Amino acid sequence: GRYQDALEYDLQVLKLAKEHMPPSDVATILSNVGTGYANLGDRQLSIEYHTEALRIRREAGEARATAFSLRTIGRAYSEINEVAKASTYFQEAAALYTKIGDRFGQADVAMHVGDMHARNGDPAAAIQNFEVAVKLQREGKLLSSLLPTLSYLGELYAREGRWAEAKAAADEVSAVQAANKPGAERPRHEVLLARIAEYENKLEQAAAHFDTAIAEARRLKRPEAEVSSLSARSGFHRSRGRWQAALADQELAIAIAENEAGRISAQESRASYRSSRARQTVELI
Repeated sequence: GRYQDALEYDLQVLKLAKEHMPPSDVATILSNVGTGYANLGDRQLSIEYHTEALRIRREAGEARATAFSLRTIGRAYSEINEVAKASTYFQEAAALYTKIGDRFGQADVAMHVGDMHARNGDPAAAIQNFEVAVKLQREGKLLSSLLPTLSYLGELYAREGRWAEAKAAADEVSAVQAANKPGAERPRHEVLLARIAEYENKLEQAAAHFDTAIAEARRLKRPEAEVSSLSARSGFHRSRGRWQAALADQELAIAIAENEAGRISAQESRASYRSSRARQTVELI
């Protein structure tokens, strides 16, 4: 596939780079190779190449690049559930981003830490970290990052029954989208609005929001958003006793995730949507 082809090309370039290019460029190519292995599902080799890139960047004193490598290694460890190792790398990355005043980097690390805790069944820690990310993004006026973070935080609030906070997050997303061009975060926002409507027992409104989320995901050609939206609607049907509809959404979500697994994992920096993850998501929502 194209990921394998891209990796083989980067490996060839790496051989030449080690002989003819400066260390900073070698580190970049090492990082590309590490990402290539991650896209193919080999987290251990990914970590090895990113670690070599980290060593070079440390020695060169490249603070921002070093922080990026630390964050990337932390994410790789979190994806294989080595939480202690991941936390160590995330903490060092966050400290370095703070030192150089990079709010985007700080928020990015906080989101990855939050996602790690969400996947490992600690919603309180997940919410705490996403709240930190939102605060940093507001301060830095990082609107393109703020929208997805707010939407996901709102979903976390909704899952924990913190409805006032979920509604506040949804209102802020609406306000930001009204002031700017609405983007690809609409499916997640619609799911959040559906959850709130469901809580308020406005079931027709909830169903309409779920339908809109799925339709928007398809229109935007975002299979990962379609998987998430279908999974959420499956849970809605299940809670109403509509077992056949719930199963239909569940099976479609799994089929999309299995067909799109490689592309989705390459596009999404916060998580892997491989089929096993999709199955877990469908079952939990």
